[in-house]
Amino acid sequence: MTSTSLVLFIDLEPNTRIDLRTAANAAIAWANLVEEVSFHFDPLNAPKIELESSQPGSQKLKTVISALKDDPKAMIRTAVVSSLIFIGGTTINWGWEQVLEWMKGPDAPQIEIVLSEEEMQILAREVAKALKEEIGKDEAVEVFGALEADENVTGAGVSGTTERRPSTVIERRAFPKRTTIRDAEAIERRLYLEKMDLVLVRPTLTDETDKRWRFSSTRGVFSATIKDESFLRRLASGALNIPLAKGIALNVDLEIAEERDHEVWHVKDYTVIKVHSIMPPERQSDFDLDGSE
Repeated sequence: MTSTSLVLFIDLEPNTRIDLRTAANAAIAWANLVEEVSFHFDPLNAPKIELESSQPGSQKLKTVISALKDDPKAMIRTAVVSSLIFIGGTTINWGWEQVLEWMKGPDAPQIEIVLSEEEMQILAREVAKALKEEIGKDEAVEVFGALEADENVTGAGVSGTTERRPSTVIERRAFPKRTTIRDAEAIERRLYLEKMDLVLVRPTLTDETDKRWRFSSTRGVFSATIKDESFLRRLASGALNIPLAKGIALNVDLEIAEERDHEVWHVKDYTVIKVHSIMPPERQSDFDLDGSE
């Protein structure tokens, strides 16, 4: 199994430490960014997020992206797009030549496989295309918004290693802003439960309740955490004996969190509260391809 690492570097005022809530919110937003990009290139490969211990004056969030399938290049595309979306202030518009130059520079993710020049150019073209599609843009803005909550944060950047400071660090005054700013006290919110069937798109094989799974349903494709600890423990231990295959469906209680913007309600989050049953994919009987009775 191959892997690469990606480090979110947070610059702080001298001799200060980042606020715990800021670090937690930034970590969640960073994980959402990398997971969103990862899902675009490899729906079955969820990245692992680690918090690195740091000295006062900086903080590092390390992302480990592993290739679980036969296409390790998917993890490279994920790491490069996540990096460039972030350091570009979410508005980066590079051609493939610029992407290729950055991939050969000091801040690029470190990889364990050797790529030919032709393979590097192909990857650079795929990355440039993803950047034009603005994959992960909204999630990147949320990272900056989380960091801005701590007055000690002076900048942020991305590197492929924890050993050195990134060559490009975005100063606090240049952080991209959310497109809308609303009075938090005036925001109307609501929660409600729906019992429904969800088709599993991307599992997260862990018993942790803060990891995001990918599902599809009549509501479309979306990410959600699962808070049913009993289900997660039995799944992670293998007690449920579920073969991973396309088309697995779960009957669940889905909690939907919405916010009202003028007259329109917008979904802000999904949470699976309870898993009632699991429906394995239907299997077609073997066909007699020879035409014999």
